[in-house]
Amino acid sequence: MRQETIENLAMLLNFLRSYEILSEVRPTNFHLNGKGFIHFHDESDGLWADIFLSKGRIRMPVNTASEQAEVIGTIEPALESLESGAQKRKISKSRTNRGR
Repeated sequence: MRQETIENLAMLLNFLRSYEILSEVRPTNFHLNGKGFIHFHDESDGLWADIFLSKGRIRMPVNTASEQAEVIGTIEPALESLESGAQKRKISKSRTNRGR
């Protein structure tokens, strides 16, 4: 992907990088638990995000700040829920391992 495109996605990429549960496998490709979660691509009709949620693949434009904000609004609830669950599991494991 072109550097200019990556720069245009900076806000959205930084948002995604703030989640420990996501791993960035390439500069515009993020995985969740080893599976594709979101990636971005340039097409002749603009810049797009493919998002993979439990309800299937969602394709959303990400050409403007408002479109990127809409993507964040779409994925943030799922990420918050998953990250919260991951934190609870870490705490539970650390409590379980204390007595060993």
